[in-house]
Amino acid sequence: MNNRTFRMQRRYSWYIVLTGLAAFILLGVVIYVNVSNMMINQSKNNAMGLAVIAANEIDGDSFETIQSERDDAYFDVLEKITKYMDYSMLQYIYTMRYKNEKLTFVVDADPKNPAACGEEYELLPEMEPALHGQACCDSKLIKDKWGSFFSAYAPIFNSEHEVVGMVGCDIRTSDIVDRLTRLRNVMISLITVFAILSLISMVMIAHDMLQRDQLTEISNESRLKDVAAGYSSLSMLKNINVDVVKIDKSFFDSLGDKKQNGANLVGNVIRMIKDLNRIVICEGVETEEQVEFLKSTECNIVQGFLFDKPLPVEQFEERLKLPKY
Repeated sequence: MNNRTFRMQRRYSWYIVLTGLAAFILLGVVIYVNVSNMMINQSKNNAMGLAVIAANEIDGDSFETIQSERDDAYFDVLEKITKYMDYSMLQYIYTMRYKNEKLTFVVDADPKNPAACGEEYELLPEMEPALHGQACCDSKLIKDKWGSFFSAYAPIFNSEHEVVGMVGCDIRTSDIVDRLTRLRNVMISLITVFAILSLISMVMIAHDMLQRDQLTEISNESRLKDVAAGYSSLSMLKNINVDVVKIDKSFFDSLGDKKQNGANLVGNVIRMIKDLNRIVICEGVETEEQVEFLKSTECNIVQGFLFDKPLPVEQFEERLKLPKY
């Protein structure tokens, strides 16, 4: 395997791991957004349902007569809406009416700091459907001097089915924020763990590729030595990326009396290796007959005592100066 192929395989492997990490992060974001929207919509629906129930309990004709906190109708409405304060998610419940182009509070069940009867409030676009007879809810979080919340509104009808006011229910957002924070922390933890596992996978992939390519550390070349000598197998050729295959001298030593069979075997092995686009080196060549035979098989390189014996570096350098070399 050459360096370019190695780099490409490593790059593709990392792309796969990084793509998986990006997909997992995207999945986490999608899950978080969907769960957030589900929780918010559920809270809005609960708020609208509560507002509709409370509005249906109020006598619209009596509600129209309320002018101050001293009116009997005021206490009657207050008693009816106060019982809903036991609802865990409810922060405030109150009634309002729109008259003379002004929106004012009528009855506020806040036990600590209730709005006064007749106190004006800004008419928000989210409230307008209730003034036309339809229950509605804020499209986004509302913030005012009483805090942050989602509000739902339901119309109050008189006996002639005219809208004479509306019930407002403010759902506290602290529980929603806490749950979303916990969900976000869980998603961040999962993404962190997956990122760490992805990093470990990338390191293991790189390490595995380096191990498989360790035969190319010198001169970008790998060799499979000692074929048929007990240390290698021809079956390894299909599993290991090598450039050069060295055939052991035992191939020639084992020719014995059946020289033709042995020659056919060696010749077929060399041709098979060359068909795999490998360079073939035959070692242990000791006779001219072996050299001529190997030439006929188109063996690339031969070495052995026929040419010289192993020498120390100093003697080898001297030999290179001779014409024979």
